[in-house]
Amino acid sequence: MADPLAVVNRQVEAFNAHDLEGFLDTYAADAVVDGLDPGGAVRGHGALRRVYGERFTAASPPHCTVRDSLVLGGRWVVAHELITSAGRSVELVGVFEVAAGRIVHAVLTRRHPA
Repeated sequence: MADPLAVVNRQVEAFNAHDLEGFLDTYAADAVVDGLDPGGAVRGHGALRRVYGERFTAASPPHCTVRDSLVLGGRWVVAHELITSAGRSVELVGVFEVAAGRIVHAVLTRRHPA
């Protein structure tokens, strides 16, 4: 069984390299990502390809810095991340569920200023 933190770290590396295929390879074909799109959950590789393909090819593609992470129960990774793009930063917490070496579910929650 793959180390969940290693899977999430590979996902971050592919994200920062704007490597769409490498990024998708860290997700199960039917993965669900909540909190990414205001329209609702993003489901499966096709939807992930559309959303991240647009972001990775933007004039100022995003970059992720993981500030801290924690593995829980050998299956979940909680990561405190800073996403920067076009001179703006968004702080978020991502909860990634990993099974069979792939992310099967992710929940991304943005930090709201106090």
